Amino acid sequence: AALEEEACVLIRDLSREAQRLYGQGRYKEALRVVEEIYALDAARPENLLLLGSVHFELHNLSECVFFNQQCIRLEPAAAEAYNNLGIALKELGDTKGAMQFLHQAIKLKPRYADAYNNLATAHMARGEVEDAVETYRMCLVID
Repeated sequence: AALEEEACVLIRDLSREAQRLYGQGRYKEALRVVEEIYALDAARPENLLLLGSVHFELHNLSECVFFNQQCIRLEPAAAEAYNNLGIALKELGDTKGAMQFLHQAIKLKPRYADAYNNLATAHMARGEVEDAVETYRMCLVID
């Protein structure tokens, strides 16, 4: 029991460090820390979400997709993971797939301004200007 408690404290401290590094834009350092957490416990949705975000910032889009999918498997209501998947797929050129994930993020979290903004950007990428303008308006109303 004491060993288990020690591991929880270690993971908590590492998570704080990873968040701090990510917030400072020190993505390669953050990656080392989130990978260490992943090695200790691969089933932590918040770490999988951060792993995906770090990989996105490092332009490792397939890894970003993988870790966000893993997060959703463990936490099907993780709107942030759907949003992140949408962003990554848009960057990979799959705007249709991106829009499906962004719509799901909004369905799960109806006042999710970032997801509306990302959806509007995807509409623009598809040349759907009117839809983009309407979606940007929604983003402004809820933000």
